Amino acid sequence: MTGSLVIHEILGHGLASVLCGSPGMTFVVTPGFAGWAKGTEAPAPGDVGLITWAGIAVSLAVGLLILGALRLRPPRLTPVGLALFWAGTTELGHAVGYTLQGLVFQQGDAEHLPTFLGPVGQVVLTVTLAGLFLALARWALLGAGGFVRDHFRSPTLPAFRRDFVLGFTLPMAAVVLWAPGLPRRQAWTILVFDLAVLVVNFAVTAWCVRRMPAERERPGVPITGRWALGWTLAALATFTAAHFWLSKGVTVTFR
Repeated sequence: MTGSLVIHEILGHGLASVLCGSPGMTFVVTPGFAGWAKGTEAPAPGDVGLITWAGIAVSLAVGLLILGALRLRPPRLTPVGLALFWAGTTELGHAVGYTLQGLVFQQGDAEHLPTFLGPVGQVVLTVTLAGLFLALARWALLGAGGFVRDHFRSPTLPAFRRDFVLGFTLPMAAVVLWAPGLPRRQAWTILVFDLAVLVVNFAVTAWCVRRMPAERERPGVPITGRWALGWTLAALATFTAAHFWLSKGVTVTFR
């Protein structure tokens, strides 16, 4: 999720600021999925909207590109397949979920969208994006079910349910609770949004574990200790860089 935030802030807001004439960018990325980015000079009034929406647009574009790659290459339990699957679901979830947060709570990059759309437009877009979020969650957890089956080789349905909840649902819930949400926002909005995500997580889990996933024609191989160690070290390195460096603020000047 921190990687998704880097793409959103630096390649979205920060790069858009530079392309709109700023000589550099300043950005903050925290390990708790919160951050911001802006140009080192104030943008022209006509560029504010472009820079504001650049983060969500880049997250959506990257997610759709990865989703297209997964359509050409069905996700399997391999280092590349798992990385693409995780990156695609994170980017799309970030774009859709963050826009929903703006529509419902009027905060973040999409905070002015309800005013622009009006009451009817706000309701229509909120229902549409909520449906897309549920569809994405269903697709993501179905894919995770295949990964869990390939790794744990669950022999029975009860064993698969246990492996799925312990191997995916609970770790995902922990990630949601770890992220503090948007900075300088009311705590109740963060709690309500996180609760909604957790309800979707557990509800879709209950739907996905009704039966064993179908056997794959080319099942993936179980995750080895070296894979797990590599991912753990990468996660620790990301946390360390975000906590001790990126969260303090970084300024990059290009001219």
